[in-house]
Amino acid sequence: YNDKGKEIQETESSLKRELRDLKEKLETSLIYRKRESYGFKQELEKLGVKIKKQRGAAANLEKESKQLEGQMENIKKEAEDAHTLKMSKFRASMQPLEEAEHQVELHKGRILKKLEEAAREHELRINRNGMLAEDLHSMLREDELLED
Repeated sequence: YNDKGKEIQETESSLKRELRDLKEKLETSLIYRKRESYGFKQELEKLGVKIKKQRGAAANLEKESKQLEGQMENIKKEAEDAHTLKMSKFRASMQPLEEAEHQVELHKGRILKKLEEAAREHELRINRNGMLAEDLHSMLREDELLED
């Protein structure tokens, strides 16, 4: 019974470690993705500033400015597409973690059921031992009475 308890505790701590490691990996991945998105956003903002400067510089650059605007729209679309792709990859990468969490919950449920069953068996043994002790005590009293 003690070996089962130890095994259950070891399994539970192992699962907790694995879950903690997965969460740390996920957090690290999120930090890198946020940094990438931020850098990309800054680049888009810089391009926007350039376009505005060129428009104000001269009227003859209007045509070139419109071309750059079109390019910026393409870049924005590509950025949105890249962001959408990154988000779908991110969601896909979350599925194993969610599945692992689900498996941990299932395992915890099985462990709890086993612990409850072991506790019931232990309680039954205690009750049986108590009855045996009462019977033994009663027999000793009878022996004492017979001796008297």
